[in-house]
Amino acid sequence: MNTHSLWQQLSSAMSRLTGHGQPRHPNASSSRDGDRSAQSELLQNKTKIAELLMQASDAHTELHISFGSRVLEYKTRILPDKEMIHAGATALSSEYLRNHTHLLLGCTDPADGNDKIHLGRMGVVTFILGGKLHEFKTMRLPSDTPSPGNAHRMQFPEQMSRKALRRDAARIPYQPASGVSLRLVDEDGSSFEAIILDISMGGCRFLLPHDQSPPAEGSQVRFFFQWRDDQELVQQGTLFKVQYRQGEIVGHAGFHADNYEAIRMIGELVTHVERINLRLRHNLSPTETENIADLFQSAHLDTIAHELEARSNRVR
Repeated sequence: MNTHSLWQQLSSAMSRLTGHGQPRHPNASSSRDGDRSAQSELLQNKTKIAELLMQASDAHTELHISFGSRVLEYKTRILPDKEMIHAGATALSSEYLRNHTHLLLGCTDPADGNDKIHLGRMGVVTFILGGKLHEFKTMRLPSDTPSPGNAHRMQFPEQMSRKALRRDAARIPYQPASGVSLRLVDEDGSSFEAIILDISMGGCRFLLPHDQSPPAEGSQVRFFFQWRDDQELVQQGTLFKVQYRQGEIVGHAGFHADNYEAIRMIGELVTHVERINLRLRHNLSPTETENIADLFQSAHLDTIAHELEARSNRVR
């Protein structure tokens, strides 16, 4: 599903509903981070790559693998291998990673990704670890290298790129009419009632209260978003920056959304905020904006399904 074509459909729907000109693409009027390209670090030291892969294996981190055009991503995980210990006994181990010999990936979800692996297609693997996006290429090893069970024995990556997760999609300005409340809780358990300034799939910007010392930059926080009567989102994140502007304390934070369900929930919140912006910009009724809600949702879910790829290719 192409997000650009979805936006064209939305523009056409908007014209029919309002009877006047085409609406602007949200990216055209949304503010963006000043740094258009988060600095990417290229890792070629196999020992360092092995350490990161072992951490991902130990943490059962969800990996995404895509082929060719990256239209579809498949979920998988790094598995431990069976290692001979004594008297013919075996034990699960990740030593094969330390020895830079291969990767062992589990079956893919959806399952048809397994066929692409068996065909020997080059895959691009992405995963999030420690608040950073990691990416490398790999493919199935020759068939004379056996794989245990239904696992896939893959080439050990020659190199890996790594970059900090910054917001890399359009920021949606927050309107009070959206009715979203935000509470932050820091590592010490202190709670902060914040006011949202803008939000995107990757993070948000907000005002912090004057009567409290803000959390430290780089600290881990939990976000509690509440909107309408039945919608709530609890999301982990990192406070990247705290700024003092004209007497206001402004926080910039990124979300740690490393699985589809978390990203889907963020997408629902961003869709809600964006729909209210659309309603106010074009003086639409709630009924008119609800009529095109599915189109908005489809556009965001398409972005969500490929969010890891988007974070490496776009700037919010």
